[in-house]
Amino acid sequence: MELVNILGTGNAMVTKCYNTCFTISKGKEHLLVDTGGGNTILSNLEKLDIGISGIHHVFISHRHNDHISGIVWIIRAVAQQIINGKYEGDLIIYCHKDNIDAINTLTSILLDEKFTKHIGNRILFNEIHNNCTCTILDWNVEFFDIKSTKQLQFGFTTILKNGKDKQPADYASRLFVSVFLYLFKNA
Repeated sequence: MELVNILGTGNAMVTKCYNTCFTISKGKEHLLVDTGGGNTILSNLEKLDIGISGIHHVFISHRHNDHISGIVWIIRAVAQQIINGKYEGDLIIYCHKDNIDAINTLTSILLDEKFTKHIGNRILFNEIHNNCTCTILDWNVEFFDIKSTKQLQFGFTTILKNGKDKQPADYASRLFVSVFLYLFKNA
């Protein structure tokens, strides 16, 4: 069964909660959606018993610091587990070209080479474009440009199976999926 775990609900200047980010989880595997503005991402994941070793997919919507800055801490934590032989598989970061450039710049300035040497090896970028699709944790995910006037920003759609192999047939389930998609498209 899939779960949505809210890690933060605040905006850029919050002081009493964390910036907007969440996971969509399937068992012990997680898609992390945005990373907030700092290392609080790590403690919020820990509070929900979400280990770094279960995060192999990260989506970064845009490069505002309250959405992207936490990726430095995620990359450092993953790289440390790689160094320690405790991280299986790869970390894939789904984002557009401007975000890839920003993340590479941030990590090259802020992290030691022992961490950054894993970027391009076990920490990988999957550059997204409008209407491109991929499979993440058995979900068909479609990325789309939200047409922001501020800067290039992407969202995505997917339909969670909730333990079922087919899309929901009953009206209440379809309505919930529609509302869920609307909320996350317009967040």
